[in-house]
Amino acid sequence: MGKTNKYEHLLSPIQVGSHLFKNRLMAAIALPYNTESSDGYVSEAVIQHFANKAKSGPGLIVVGGNLRRPVETNPMPNDMILKMRRDFPNVFNPNHGWHVLSGRTDGIDIVNGGTQNRLAEVSEVIRFYGAKSVIGMPLMDSAFPGYDVSAGNRPLDVFGSAPEHFMEIVTGGKPSEEFTKDMLMDMLDEMELSASLLQECGFDGVYLHMNYHMMLLGKFLSPFTNRRTDEFGGSLENRVRYPIMAMDRIKKRCGKDFIIVGSMSTWESEGGYTMEEGIEMARLMAGHLDIMQLKEGANIDVSHPMGFVKAHVPGLKSGAAYKKGVPGLPIALNGGFIYLDECEAAVRDGVTDFVSSSRAYVSNPDFGKLAYEGRGEDVRPCIRCNGCHLRSYNKGWVSACAVNPVWGLEHRIDRMVPAPGAKQKVAVIGGGPAGMQAALTASARGHDVTLYEKEGVLGGALNLLDGISFKWPHKDFKEYLIRQVEKSPVEVRLGVSATPEAVAGENYDAVLVSIGADPIVPPIPGVEGGNVVLALRALADESLVKGDVVVIGGGDVGTETGVHFAEKGHRVTVLEMEKILARTAPPIHSYNNLRNYWMALPNFTGITEARVTAIGADYVDYTDKDGHEQKVKADTVLLSVGLRPRHAQAAAFAGAGGRFAVIGDCDKTGDIQRAIRSGFGAAVNL
Repeated sequence: MGKTNKYEHLLSPIQVGSHLFKNRLMAAIALPYNTESSDGYVSEAVIQHFANKAKSGPGLIVVGGNLRRPVETNPMPNDMILKMRRDFPNVFNPNHGWHVLSGRTDGIDIVNGGTQNRLAEVSEVIRFYGAKSVIGMPLMDSAFPGYDVSAGNRPLDVFGSAPEHFMEIVTGGKPSEEFTKDMLMDMLDEMELSASLLQECGFDGVYLHMNYHMMLLGKFLSPFTNRRTDEFGGSLENRVRYPIMAMDRIKKRCGKDFIIVGSMSTWESEGGYTMEEGIEMARLMAGHLDIMQLKEGANIDVSHPMGFVKAHVPGLKSGAAYKKGVPGLPIALNGGFIYLDECEAAVRDGVTDFVSSSRAYVSNPDFGKLAYEGRGEDVRPCIRCNGCHLRSYNKGWVSACAVNPVWGLEHRIDRMVPAPGAKQKVAVIGGGPAGMQAALTASARGHDVTLYEKEGVLGGALNLLDGISFKWPHKDFKEYLIRQVEKSPVEVRLGVSATPEAVAGENYDAVLVSIGADPIVPPIPGVEGGNVVLALRALADESLVKGDVVVIGGGDVGTETGVHFAEKGHRVTVLEMEKILARTAPPIHSYNNLRNYWMALPNFTGITEARVTAIGADYVDYTDKDGHEQKVKADTVLLSVGLRPRHAQAAAFAGAGGRFAVIGDCDKTGDIQRAIRSGFGAAVNL
């Protein structure tokens, strides 16, 4: 009798056409920003990325990227660049060109023999580990600049919430014209040729992006972007006609065994299609493709669920509806899958045939391996910040994961990390995320580690987020770290305020200091008043917050603190000097999700380009963007203008042991990503 795995349904094989998939794990599109090497071909970093992903164990991998056939494109005019940078600094960086939609390089030419060689290497490393691969195929709507499925479509309608002024700048006041039938037939020729080239590169099939009326085929499906009056528009049968033609052309050229994975939204918002219509379109496409991936949500932003959605997997009901409505069509539900018990249940209960996930493999380079080992409790939770898409336009196009310190470095991490040396006695001062990560990493490398935490619990600043409804992913991650520390050999000393003298007496070989940062108190008249509270202190003791609230400082922390207390019923006004709130929030998917959340709160107001001049007993004075003096009622004033690292306190530990390092916020204030990577980096350097 063979060994039974607790995830037996998730790991059971499935037959689709002539292909037998070894399990139901589908690694959806996720690619670091190192697509293109200096020679213009697919980089070695990408090849290594897919080798590592395949090694983890998924049965099907979707290879993403910005592939293209060579087409003429018009560069963005300089005046448009200036307008975008001035008015929308969080979504556009002129140093990287026109990247609002793709964020990748300008494209990799799949006609080029060198590109084909590297793509063949990608398919080979995936096949080496027994997985099937499909690759995102270029959809040629960019072949005819200025044209679209319907006249009047705008490039960024996909986001559904882009400001009108933003749209005016992007379109330059020139609405698109409608593709002619000759253009549509030319694009079918290009898609057929592209598919055949990718087949020659060794891929088992292609992935057709039809989500959130974004790519060419998706624009045909949606009445929001398809207002044609010919045989390709109007009725549901007409709107699905062109995507089916594309699928049939690919099958005819590449053979019936060439896999086609389509991906569509389960439903769209006002102006788009309903779930019932989506199910009917999927039914019409069922005989023309092999697997349908489903993304829950009305547009591109909500299809990448964050903590604002309380359900771990928001698309379960939709997946079940499609499974029932389109019998016989294998379904791959996508969006929020990370917890293996939930993955197993979705397959076991017939909600989906494949569990499709991107971020699970970003936060866990061993996600599939953990499934095979039955170790769901050891899956590192994704905090759903979407920073893996892009951390910030102010930080450059470098891929990083908030919770996985090696993602984006996986092609060189083996060279960066030295082999473990002699066992050392290590002290880690501070039990926040940086300290816990450092302790876990050092312990895993064979060192004797003692972790000091002055409070009675581990978690550090993450503990302040426990009461915030939309920060539940951060709480999950904190509890994961604590759980891993408890399972490890690390000695934990809670309630101990470590001093340099006491630590020095323990004869440590290395001391890693992670004691955090102090909130900055700005020199504003009235800042010492009894109604003024540090935002972090207010999160720790909400009884300090009464009546109408004004938050001074609308960065990420200030904005989210304001949203939290608005949810608690307070009337909240956030005052921010910059042109937008939460300027450093990850701009792809995260920013719009956050903005839509606060805009749905009638008792939340954000005022930008505001400079606070005074704080009174029940008011705050500020100067607005036009230089006019304004006053807003404030029973409680929360300060959130930044943090100052505890450099002096940290430096005092420099002589307490052999090696010394400062990590987390007491080195440089940042976010969880910086904290986790700094803790990991310091520990592997011992």
